[in-house]
Amino acid sequence: QRLGFKIEPRTRELLADSLPTLSRVTGSRIRHEIELGLSETDPERVMKRLSELEVMGHIQDGLTWTDEAQRYYGRILRFMADDIWHDAITESTKEFLYFTLWVVPLPLNIQEETVKRLRGRKTTRDDVLAVSELLLMVKRLQAEPKPSQIARTCRHFRDRVLLAARIVLDDNQLGTYLDRYFGELRHIKTTLRGDDLQALGIRPGPSYAVYLNRLLDARMDGLVNDKEGECLLLAEIVSEAGEEDQLN
Repeated sequence: QRLGFKIEPRTRELLADSLPTLSRVTGSRIRHEIELGLSETDPERVMKRLSELEVMGHIQDGLTWTDEAQRYYGRILRFMADDIWHDAITESTKEFLYFTLWVVPLPLNIQEETVKRLRGRKTTRDDVLAVSELLLMVKRLQAEPKPSQIARTCRHFRDRVLLAARIVLDDNQLGTYLDRYFGELRHIKTTLRGDDLQALGIRPGPSYAVYLNRLLDARMDGLVNDKEGECLLLAEIVSEAGEEDQLN
């Protein structure tokens, strides 16, 4: 595909005849070959050809090349060069994006079985499936969500998962929520920390996470903007909790 060659007719016949033997080839070896294809300058041509030759379906039932995947591939380099998403790029990000955006249009069971068949790492499997999970969560956000709602939706996902989902969404309004989270909201922190809560007389425990998350939400939503404001809000939160915590 890189050189624009065509497969000789008899060779193509032999290729088609031998496709069933792919079931006897290890997933690791097949994955290695796919990774070589994805490292090409134009991997889309390789993937389309694999699909045309019916190779994909012999790797895993239901595995195919879709119009959606083709559109996603066309966006990858643009988003990798985007100033907002620069920090999400590592040495392996490009390969992950090409692999994930190939399978993400497919049903979840096919995504999972494909990663399993290709002997992908657990982190790869988790992150591939996480893209669909994140997309579903973002679509469930109410119209004009609060910044804290956007952050709660996004904060537990790895950078490369966020970027893959962003590429899928493209110019959809939902995509701007991911831009805002990655470019702005993830950098917002509270002034108060766990040590401060302890110094204020609050007993260490699970309530710390609850209190600090409430303060972080308020900070993101512009309800407080300094340490004094956080302390006043913390007093209200502790009082509302009706627990034994007391501020000194």
